[in-house]
Amino acid sequence: MAKEIIGTCPCPECGMSGAEVKKTKAGLAYRWCPECHAQYFPRCEATSARLLEKCGIKPEPVREREPEPEAPKPSLAPAPVQKPEPKPQRKPVANPFDFLLKQATA
Repeated sequence: MAKEIIGTCPCPECGMSGAEVKKTKAGLAYRWCPECHAQYFPRCEATSARLLEKCGIKPEPVREREPEPEAPKPSLAPAPVQKPEPKPQRKPVANPFDFLLKQATA
């Protein structure tokens, strides 16, 4: 299905006065020249509005983005120092030949 032409403006590449202005799926205006096949796709609502103004179409007001809340600033206080936990001491392992040592020393 062909998209509806919402206006025309001069093509900056070839100078033709009938470059078609249509809307993308995202609702932004774009320009296409049937003479030289040049295309112009704006990336945001503000540039889309400027393209519509060039065509003589009054664009809808551009919605400004709300500022993002500031991230909490890290404090410059040093982190508390924690004492390392002592390593558990190993218990001696019983050797199956300990009985021989006891007999030799007795």
